[in-house]
Amino acid sequence: MSGHCRSTDSRSRRIRSFRLPDIASKVLRGTQLQLELEPSDGLKLSPVLTKIETSSIDSRVAEVLSNHEPELSLPAVKVSSRMRRTLGSYHQKKKQITVGAHLLASGTGAEIDEILLHEVAHAIAHHRFPKSSAHGREFKSICIELGVPPTRTVKFPVDEWLKNERIAYECDSCGHTSLRKRKLHSIRGDCGHKFAPKSGYLVAVSNQRPPMILGVVGLEWRR
Repeated sequence: MSGHCRSTDSRSRRIRSFRLPDIASKVLRGTQLQLELEPSDGLKLSPVLTKIETSSIDSRVAEVLSNHEPELSLPAVKVSSRMRRTLGSYHQKKKQITVGAHLLASGTGAEIDEILLHEVAHAIAHHRFPKSSAHGREFKSICIELGVPPTRTVKFPVDEWLKNERIAYECDSCGHTSLRKRKLHSIRGDCGHKFAPKSGYLVAVSNQRPPMILGVVGLEWRR
């Protein structure tokens, strides 16, 4: 594993990786999942859950490589919901760039671009200088070539991003979606039905846009 870029806000924590159970199939068939109830139900409308869009970052990587290292090709960028304070990484053997879902959901365009180009710099450095160190002189010179700071850490508002995490629970009776701050053994939906959720979406909430899906979290509890 090559270098990675981390936030320096505070200590690191981890969450489980997410698999996509049946609940995720609705999102995979489109870019949005909108769950609405008839006004006669007397309930709030469910939030619109949106997916992270990755085609733009793949295009950005292709553009940079075309201009700076046309002989190098990389697979599509992976998005990881496990990454909370580690914002990006590059795997040398797989030639794989991975970026954090929180960064893509909550970061600005400039922040996303800085981390993406940082990892592209790792890829180019390893391609040009296979035996160079992860954050050595060669890497730093390529960062300057790409126009990004040659640093290992950044000061992004990751603490604020993590405060905006929620879990979206879908009622198994009416299909209404409710947002909560933590995992729950059972939940009472806005329709009044109480149920024990088996899975839910981990989402990032914002006042500027609908909740964005970071991953899917399993909620079955050990007995």
